[in-house]
Amino acid sequence: MVKNVTEKLYKLIENLNNQVVSFHEFLDILNQEEDALRKHVFLNVQNAIKEKDHLFRTISGLEENRRLLVGQICKMTGFQDRGETVSLKEFLLIYEKFATYKNQNPEENAILLKSFNDLKKTATEFQSFMTKAQIKISKNRTVLERMSENISSSIHFFEFLSQRNESYNSKGIIKNQTLSQNKATSLAMKV
Repeated sequence: MVKNVTEKLYKLIENLNNQVVSFHEFLDILNQEEDALRKHVFLNVQNAIKEKDHLFRTISGLEENRRLLVGQICKMTGFQDRGETVSLKEFLLIYEKFATYKNQNPEENAILLKSFNDLKKTATEFQSFMTKAQIKISKNRTVLERMSENISSSIHFFEFLSQRNESYNSKGIIKNQTLSQNKATSLAMKV
């Protein structure tokens, strides 16, 4: 049984490592997106969004696989997950109890303890990247919201100008102003 549990656990560790690699890529894309937002290069923003969507699907698949493996390991170790999703933090507590249980032979105990330490190291790195990604996503979302507000203000301004039915020359001066209107405006400014 210990062999089966540790095999599943190392599959879980491999899965978490794949997620960490994906999060590295995700953070790189978020940095590219942030740079494109600051420089107002919207084509690069679009490309970053496409890459994020693709990577998000990959990460989602890895996360689903992680949940399945955690559920299988919980059942194998006698800690039923009762159909609930067990977080990585909860799983570490469950597996630590299993790995440090002293009724096993010393050889198996050493294997389980090593696998627990490997899992803990990987889980810590995984959680660190999750935190970094969440901060970066929040920051980029704030920048996008501000840009959206600025764009909305510009649209409202141009809608206002378009309702006035005036046309402008290449210098931005209203074309259909008559000479008398210009004099009246000039006179009004002189007074």
